[in-house]
Amino acid sequence: GDSGSEIQVGADCFEHVHPNEEDVRDFSLWAITHDGNSVARDNNRPNPITKWAASGGVSIFFPSNHPVTRWNQKHRFMPLAGRYGDIVDFSALSTEFQTVEIAARVGAIANTGAGASETCGSPGEVANIPSLGHYFYVQGDQKNWFEMNQLDFPMRQQSGKSAVWTDVVFSANDQLRQRVAWTLSQILVTSDAIGREDEIEPWAAYFDIFVRNAFGNY
Repeated sequence: GDSGSEIQVGADCFEHVHPNEEDVRDFSLWAITHDGNSVARDNNRPNPITKWAASGGVSIFFPSNHPVTRWNQKHRFMPLAGRYGDIVDFSALSTEFQTVEIAARVGAIANTGAGASETCGSPGEVANIPSLGHYFYVQGDQKNWFEMNQLDFPMRQQSGKSAVWTDVVFSANDQLRQRVAWTLSQILVTSDAIGREDEIEPWAAYFDIFVRNAFGNY
């Protein structure tokens, strides 16, 4: 934790601070799932997370009445973009940070690439229905996600794979096929350690191979 101790060496001053001091993080998800939101709402107080930005600030301070263990448990809901003062390549950021709003703010120029196109990843895959948004009504990392009465809300990028999988599997009519597919996926395992853990399409396409061939040979 931050002991606040300082050491003066000549003209330089060194202060003991928490290792996450001056992190630059995305609080979009935490602003929704913070477990103190309902208490603040019931007492006509502003959202305890968004109030800092609403007042024009860019810093958020960890409350002194919270134990440090709470930060250790919850900071995974606040994706790290870098450190204050870093120079970061926009294209190197995690895809969850590459939003239109942030691109406009930092002056990033969109480049779709010559001749590039997006294709469906699995045979029989159908397009999304834009009017329905991109919403998976399943239990997430926080129980109060069920309280959200809207189609779109941010989630951790790494949660996308499990959100798609659970939404499909829990509502599928071919439960035997789904269970065999899951079993095969536990035998022929691939890892997100290959550097594509923030993507969804490749993993969904890989699992669909087991779904299509659940009752075949391999």
